Amino acid sequence: MFNLKKDEIKTTSEQLAHDGRVAVDHVAEQVKASAENAADKVAEKSEDLKGQANHLIGSLKNVIQDYTNASKIEDITDKAAALKTAVTDEFNNVYSAGRSKAEVAVKENPLATLAIVAGAGLLIGYLLGTKQSSK
Repeated sequence: MFNLKKDEIKTTSEQLAHDGRVAVDHVAEQVKASAENAADKVAEKSEDLKGQANHLIGSLKNVIQDYTNASKIEDITDKAAALKTAVTDEFNNVYSAGRSKAEVAVKENPLATLAIVAGAGLLIGYLLGTKQSSK
């Protein structure tokens, strides 16, 4: 009778050990599947984030490039405007100085000025006339 219970206990304990191993194997497979699923989702999300980060970096590069180009264009425009102002001022100064000198020369030597202008007019007329007659 004692032996019977001993055999029963041994069989039951072996059955429980077997059932425990099956249950542990089953749980291990579920954990492994869940871990793989989670890893796949993390990889997918990280790829999405990587794509978004690359897009953001590209957008920032474009904005910086646009700003740099705009700054260069504004600098060039500002320099061109300053150069135009300087050239215009210098031309006006030279023109005024030349005009003043011409007025003084005409007032001091009216006959010589008239003779120079008349001579220049005759020379231009002669040159234009000879070109017209040769055609």
